[in-house]
Amino acid sequence: MNEVASRSGFQVVGIEARTNNFLEAEPDNARIAKLWKRFADEKIADAIANQTQSGRIYAVYTDYEDGDDEDYSLVIGCAVESVSSVPDNMVLVNVAMGTYQHFHSEGEMPLELVKTWGAIWEYYSDSEQYRRVFTTDYEVHDASKPNEVDVYVAVEPL
Repeated sequence: MNEVASRSGFQVVGIEARTNNFLEAEPDNARIAKLWKRFADEKIADAIANQTQSGRIYAVYTDYEDGDDEDYSLVIGCAVESVSSVPDNMVLVNVAMGTYQHFHSEGEMPLELVKTWGAIWEYYSDSEQYRRVFTTDYEVHDASKPNEVDVYVAVEPL
């Protein structure tokens, strides 16, 4: 089983897209890949002040409308110590303090990460221990480990 632990909340500044799994299943309509491309092309990380962890990029899933069946927001950015102002065209998201289940993805990215999310959806469809709470879920992408991503899913016991 994947580790379940209480985790502190934190803040992330980054760029945002609103999407859903139906859109993401169609390459022409998918927004997540375009958001990642924009993050890299525009060097968004360079414009974010007060970063807490150099070389780490966070992908925060939040503002779920109805679980993972409807729209949600994805913010790609950096964890910050404090925020005096948010740069133009960026947002601030609070990652909720709470109980998270950790999943590790390793291999060719983004293919393995997509497989990991598929396994996550399947796991919670019949889990007898935990259910997703759809507050905030997040991925940690570490530049020093380009073929690894850690995924944290907000949960509560059944």
